[in-house]
Amino acid sequence: MSPATNSSPTSSTTSASLLAGMAARDDETWMRFLQVYGPLVYEWIGRAEVNPSAVDDIAQDIFTAVATSFNNYQHDAKRSGSLRRWMWGIAKNKIADWQRKDAQQVKAGGGLSFFRLINQLPDVPFEDSDPGSQHKTRMQLAARALAILQTDFAPPTWQAFWRSVIDGEKTSEIAESLNMTAVAVRQSRFRVLRRLREELGEDLPSTL
Repeated sequence: MSPATNSSPTSSTTSASLLAGMAARDDETWMRFLQVYGPLVYEWIGRAEVNPSAVDDIAQDIFTAVATSFNNYQHDAKRSGSLRRWMWGIAKNKIADWQRKDAQQVKAGGGLSFFRLINQLPDVPFEDSDPGSQHKTRMQLAARALAILQTDFAPPTWQAFWRSVIDGEKTSEIAESLNMTAVAVRQSRFRVLRRLREELGEDLPSTL
């Protein structure tokens, strides 16, 4: 895999971590949150049995609930675990609300009962029932976060990280080709991974 490149200069100030920006209700950070976690929310809704015409409305309800109750997660993050699992608790409730509405519109004896639908929603996110699926989801989150974070770093820093972590090249080879020291390559790797950890917390893939 070739390293992604970007000609944009390094930001004068590094973006706040995702959690800090969300707590501060920073608009730019919330847009970043939607870019990273939005596709996962839609995937959750798609795996639940809901009326396809209601998907966007359910997603909006979930995002609104996350925004209005985010401070609750901040106050109880240790017990709640990862942001993704906390979000699933909200998503499950909102999906159930729409399933209840649909069930009330179905004539007696027709279709799936509301209680059967609710029982099909797991206590943890769908992907956490399988280690392989969980890892795939975390890698997808990381890929979306990295695509956003790239502009926060100078091209040599980003390329050193990418070639070391993503492509698995040797530090000495990267240092020689980028005219950097081995220490600088390792520092670049550390800086980007630290930012990624700030974005994803417990959902940082173990392979990175």
